[in-house]
Amino acid sequence: MNQLDYRRRGVPFMERTLSESEDLVISTILKNAENGGKDFQLYTLSDAIYERSQKKWQPQTVSTFIKRISAKEINGHAYLSFYKEGRFTYYHPELSMREYKDYKIKDLLSLCFNDIEDMKDYISKY
Repeated sequence: MNQLDYRRRGVPFMERTLSESEDLVISTILKNAENGGKDFQLYTLSDAIYERSQKKWQPQTVSTFIKRISAKEINGHAYLSFYKEGRFTYYHPELSMREYKDYKIKDLLSLCFNDIEDMKDYISKY
């Protein structure tokens, strides 16, 4: 069963979870936007990832990660969008770095605790 089959059946196939590599790509895009940078095109994104992590990925590899990220959502919203100008495609984040960090923290906490009362109970013990 492919990803589209899951979506047609209403199952949120990998709705939120990003791999470590996908996280590096989206966080690079978000950090750039947070610092007032322009939207990335594929080749400049590959270079920015290398500067940030020393991972020398080919543009096609980054494109694959972008495709995977585009198929996922965070709280019902896309992680990023894209648009074309001439022969270039530019990638634009659909959330802020703050929203992304908040989401990641909540996601981590949800792995550790069933609900807010469970978390309060745990914290009160210390």
